[in-house]
This record gives sequence, C-alpha cells and structure tokens, in this order.
Amino acid sequence: MSSDTNKLPKRLLILAIIYFVIAVAGLAMSSSILLWLLLALINIAVLGKQKAGLMMLKALGVAQLLLVSFVSLIWLNPSSLQQEPWFEILQQQTWLHQPLLLVAIIALAIATLWVSFSHKVSHYCQPNINLNIMQ
Repeated sequence: MSSDTNKLPKRLLILAIIYFVIAVAGLAMSSSILLWLLLALINIAVLGKQKAGLMMLKALGVAQLLLVSFVSLIWLNPSSLQQEPWFEILQQQTWLHQPLLLVAIIALAIATLWVSFSHKVSHYCQPNINLNIMQ
C-alpha cells in the first residue's frame, strides 16, 4: 500500500474543517441538534476512511443542490408559501441576506461535490479490508 493513499487530501481537510465549524455553530444555537450531530458524524466517518462516510458526503452535496433548487423556486413564487410558519420566520430575519446565503449554499454544495467525487478522496476512503489486526 503506497503512502499516497494514507495521506489525508488537503481539500478534504478544508471541507471537514468548514463542516465542523458549521456543526459546532449549529450545536451552539441549539436548533436541529440531530442534524448537526449527523453532520459531525459524517465528518468523523470520512476522516476515518469510511466508505459509507464518503457516500453520505456525496448525498449531502446532492441534497444541498436540491435545497438550493427549492429555495430558488420559492424565491420566484413566494405567494405559494405565505401561510407556512417557517417562511414567515425566514422573512422576519433582517440580518439574513438571502442572495448571499443562496450563493454560500451553492458554493458549499459545489465544493462538497467536487471534493467528494475527486480521485484522491475516493482512494483515501477505500481502506484495504482484511482481518489482520497486526498491521
């Protein structure tokens, strides 16, 4: 096994740091705690060379792109969601700059998909599976 597959790719490390900061901030706000714990566990699984963690990271990137598509549709036709309570809370937030938030989510989703589908990260998350505990 070459030493190149044992090295943590820098782009994966940067993405993991970003997601850990987001998870800690979400836990500090104490909203959707299960979501932030899941995000932290995905990071731990990917950093631990787990193939399932990489698949969850790919699914997270796809889900983020679907979220961006959904938010874009809401933005074009906000009258269909006027009665939803979460939409009213979103509109009441004066500090929330919707275009900047949308651009940040798009950039994070693209970065997530780029990192999770890159060749180095795929090789990093493919451990040699054998039952030899003396390696």
